[in-house]
Amino acid sequence: MKGWWPVALAIGLALILGAASFIAGKRGTWSFWVGQGFGIGICSANEEIPDAERRALQAAATDVLRTIDEAPDDVRVRLSRLWSDTFQPADLAPFKEQLEALPSLSRASANAYLLQFAPGSPSGAAAPCHLQGGRADFAKRGVSMRSAIVQFADTLAGGNERLVSVWLERENGAWRTRAVRLSPSRYNGRDAEQIWRQAQEQRGKGHQLNTALLYSAANALIDPAAFVQPGIAQSFWADSRTLAPAPELQGPFPLLWDFDGRQFEVMGVQYSALADGYPLLVINHKLSSWSNEAEADQINRVLIEGYSRSHPEWREVFGGLAARASRADSNGLWGTVFLRDGGYLPAPTSPQQN
Repeated sequence: MKGWWPVALAIGLALILGAASFIAGKRGTWSFWVGQGFGIGICSANEEIPDAERRALQAAATDVLRTIDEAPDDVRVRLSRLWSDTFQPADLAPFKEQLEALPSLSRASANAYLLQFAPGSPSGAAAPCHLQGGRADFAKRGVSMRSAIVQFADTLAGGNERLVSVWLERENGAWRTRAVRLSPSRYNGRDAEQIWRQAQEQRGKGHQLNTALLYSAANALIDPAAFVQPGIAQSFWADSRTLAPAPELQGPFPLLWDFDGRQFEVMGVQYSALADGYPLLVINHKLSSWSNEAEADQINRVLIEGYSRSHPEWREVFGGLAARASRADSNGLWGTVFLRDGGYLPAPTSPQQN
């Protein structure tokens, strides 16, 4: 019976804290686990957080976000991680003078999560939160007893959307920013669950390369490194583990593809959500050199037309197919784009560079 006392104590504390929380009018999802130690906490989301506290969280998050909104070009280049990465507030210190005069942010509020844990609860754990429809989001807690994650949605061109997440810690009576993460949340108007559904449809048809690209796109939207994992994450990852690799993507890079008697050194294949409102399938390949842009364009067309013959199903998913050649002897590149409903786009009027 000795081994049960920590469990009994934790359950008892959970009941006491739960009763106190109910009396205080707080709502949320309770967490309880036993590992190297036991942890007890409550995670409240959105309308479960009292209005005044939610406004305070949003104000604290906005204070740090205003330093990157509409930042000067040289600042954006040096940060270079505004699409999907995590950085600390200290990373912005070199740009303080340039950023002080920026206007206040105007972002759409998305979600807020408030985590409150009992003393002794392990830090770094992900707690269930925002339970709805049989699914719960999982929010990461910080090292302090009270932490929070505030999210904003940035609407971008072409129906794309970026989620901006600010991780906060409550220290010395104030909210301190622990980290910021920016990651895609919608591609051309579709979220991770919608793209996952399309991936499953393509998988059912045996279109392996389309399937692989769609699973990759959905995974990027779920964002495994995010501060909050959405409710579909565990189901999606379990499903993706049953996916067999597409034969075209197996083997060491560069992959060797043959079309019309020519071998192509393929460096990667990607799903790209364009600002024009449709996804583009991009094949990146390497050439030793080319004598002029017309030659590079012609080689790209051989690749595009060869791929279209062998994989006509790309049209079920993508609005266009692009080949992007890079020179092994320089930083030059040449891209050629074929639209599903419009044919080849005109070639650019100036050379392209990495």
